[in-house]
Amino acid sequence: MSHLLACVLAISCCPPDANAGKAEVAGWSTAVLWNSEVVSARLLYRSPTSLADKKWLTLELENHTQKTLQVGQMRTNLNLTLHETTSTDVLMIRELSGVFGSIKRLPPGRHRFSGETLEFASINMGLRPVTELRVKIQPKVEIEIVGGDRYQTPKDTPSFTFGLRHPSAAEVTELIQEMKQYLKAPGDLEKNLSRMHALFNMPKVQDGLTLGDYLPALKDSRYSPVRSPLVQNIFAKYADAPEVLAYYREAFQTEPDIVYWDAANYNIWNEEFLEPLVQGCEKGKWVYFDVLSRHTSEWRKREPYVVRVSAALLKHHPILNRQVQTIPDKELSHWATAVLDAGAVADPKLVELLKAALEDKRQARINYGSGGWHEGRVCDRALLAIHKILDGDSWAAHQAAGVTGWRTEKERLEAYDRLIKILRERLKSVPDKK
Repeated sequence: MSHLLACVLAISCCPPDANAGKAEVAGWSTAVLWNSEVVSARLLYRSPTSLADKKWLTLELENHTQKTLQVGQMRTNLNLTLHETTSTDVLMIRELSGVFGSIKRLPPGRHRFSGETLEFASINMGLRPVTELRVKIQPKVEIEIVGGDRYQTPKDTPSFTFGLRHPSAAEVTELIQEMKQYLKAPGDLEKNLSRMHALFNMPKVQDGLTLGDYLPALKDSRYSPVRSPLVQNIFAKYADAPEVLAYYREAFQTEPDIVYWDAANYNIWNEEFLEPLVQGCEKGKWVYFDVLSRHTSEWRKREPYVVRVSAALLKHHPILNRQVQTIPDKELSHWATAVLDAGAVADPKLVELLKAALEDKRQARINYGSGGWHEGRVCDRALLAIHKILDGDSWAAHQAAGVTGWRTEKERLEAYDRLIKILRERLKSVPDKK
């Protein structure tokens, strides 16, 4: 979850008032974060709780002054440790942190804030079908007052523990109805993404939803984070439903840039996707190839499609038609990226364009942006791509040559040099494809 207590909303009808430091009030427990003469903070929580309780955790801030405080920033960090109730063994450790962007002003008095709390996280904590979990939270909360001081939980702030249980049958029914209401309004889904994911991860909630619930929401949504879980649930149960196929048949004609990414999941595919995706590549929308490359088994043995995608590849990456020895070092990153795509296309004719690169030992690094740089020589890139074209993957050639790993970069280079030598001999017996 990107933040805790997202979309923070002040609510007037929350847990009953409680004095800071009092352990329990009318079914609620209190975890004091800090006390000061200016502003105090604590968490009110209900235990045991379940996903059905949307406001089980509430942040309470109290402004003890006579003026409204301007909040510069409020941050929270909750470290969670999960145990089964009957065991001390740790099942999972999770950290939830974020900024309360909605808290800008704090008038005098006591104010409570709630919203999306642990719904998404709790459903992904490994809760077993018949087991309640015991969750220990170590809170760290900090508030900065504009023009004033910073207040935060002391380092010796004690942790608190609550029980996390499965929703009851009655609560599951309520959750199903809640999800149905969200599906009727995609705008509500966008506002409640974390909760939507949590509910979709509950098999009993999934069982209570039908294609009639899912499909209208998919048709009305243009937002990828909303579409993704909808598509996964639709294809898990209704992949071959005529209504689903009819929708994609029409959508790929009317709004392909919205629906093409639905097939990005490796487990989602239908024949209806293939032709529009190939056409998109041919029309210069090479982003469509990212989806095709995840489903190569659906088309790489069908020559008409391979020929078309290969032509689109060379149109998108004309650098592949150049003699690699003439390409300046500063352009080799682009060339290396193109070679990765060539390996996925698997057109035997592309081997001729890559053979000469087996002699080039210059570095051809690929820049993955925030993912960093991927090192590799020109000859290494060509080696892997050619093996992928000829064999479907490069690992088979590694195994055949007895190359199963290396401990150092020197050993890797020696292994690749040996594989390149073997490949050169192999290519002598492969007829040219022109």
